[in-house]
Amino acid sequence: MKEEKIVGLLLQSIPYLGNKKILKVLTPEGLLSFISGKKALTALTMPFAWAEWVYKGNKKEIQFLQDGTMLDDLSVLKENYAGLSMAGQMAQDLLRTQMPGKPATEAITLTLACFRKMHLFSEPRILLAAFRLKLLHCEGLIGIEEAPAFEMLLLSRSFAQLASLPKEEKLLQQIDLLFEERVNF
Repeated sequence: MKEEKIVGLLLQSIPYLGNKKILKVLTPEGLLSFISGKKALTALTMPFAWAEWVYKGNKKEIQFLQDGTMLDDLSVLKENYAGLSMAGQMAQDLLRTQMPGKPATEAITLTLACFRKMHLFSEPRILLAAFRLKLLHCEGLIGIEEAPAFEMLLLSRSFAQLASLPKEEKLLQQIDLLFEERVNF
């Protein structure tokens, strides 16, 4: 087994057999699972770590994490509970839509941009709705022509513009339903 390096975003950390953890990391090459047992890597086992991961490559489902370097701890997410909660929901959405070996460059770019701008939103559910629409679009599960009611959220390129939109509960619920429908096909 040769040592490999890859950058990725930690979406989930699951305790395993005492002090070990199974880490679900979204990388440009797809979702990877690592097992970590080193206490020295504790900082890298907290969700929402953008890091360079060093692992022993093998053909198994779970790779052995050797080392890592934190690139961004995304501390901006930890400033308030509402934002952290929305980031958690986005991570769950990614775990449902991304697969091992399926390229995820667009999904990572979208997620990091949303995480880094979360602090602009007094109502993070608007950002979650836009994230879900854009993720569905990236995955080819929705076309722009299919969602004229959601056009402002789907096509918006400015986080400041998104953050200034009023919270329309009915619209947010429609997006939640659309997401569930398309992801659970």
